[in-house]
Amino acid sequence: MPKTKYTQKVKEEIEQDIEELNEELEEEKTKEVKKKTFAKDDLIPCVSITTGELFFVGDRTNNLYTWANIGFVTEVEYQDLNYAIQQGNPLVMKPRFIIQDKDIIAQHPELDTIYSGLYSANDLKAILKKTPSEIEAEVAKLPLGAKEALKGIVATAIGNGSLDSINRIKALDKVLGTEMLLKLSDKE
Repeated sequence: MPKTKYTQKVKEEIEQDIEELNEELEEEKTKEVKKKTFAKDDLIPCVSITTGELFFVGDRTNNLYTWANIGFVTEVEYQDLNYAIQQGNPLVMKPRFIIQDKDIIAQHPELDTIYSGLYSANDLKAILKKTPSEIEAEVAKLPLGAKEALKGIVATAIGNGSLDSINRIKALDKVLGTEMLLKLSDKE
C-alpha cells in the first residue's frame, strides 16, 4: 500500500510529538537532580505555631532565636535547622515552628508529613470561609502537603457548589498556583 502525503504528515507529527515529550521528560529529570544547596549560615524563615514567646537555641551556633507569638517569622541559620532535624529536636519534629523553605522540606520529607498532619480537613475547609485577603495570608503559611490537600478540597467545594465566590477562588488560585476559576466556569 503506497504511502500518501497525509499518512507521511501524520507520522512526522507523531514523531515530533514524541521528541517533544522526551525533551520535557529530560527537563523534568534535570530539575529533580538540581536540588538547592545551602551554605551553613544561610537564613531560613520559620514561622511560630506556638502561642506566646518561643525560644530556640541552635546547637551548632549557640544562637538564640526568638518568636514573639504565633504567626511571627524568624530566620534561623541552616546549620542549626539541619542539625536539629537530624537529631530529632522536639521543637522541630513535634513542631513549635514551621520551616518555610520548600527545598529544606524536600531534603527532609518527614517534615512535610509532620506539617501536613497538623491540619485536619475541617481546618482547611474553614479557610474557604475567610475573606480573600485572609485566604491569601492563611494559605501562604501552610506546609506543602496541606496546600496539596487544600487543592482537592477546593475542587470538591467548587464541584458541589459550596464554594462559588469568584473573589475567594481567585485568591486561592493566586496562592495555590491553580486555575480553579476555570472549573467554576465549566459548571455553568
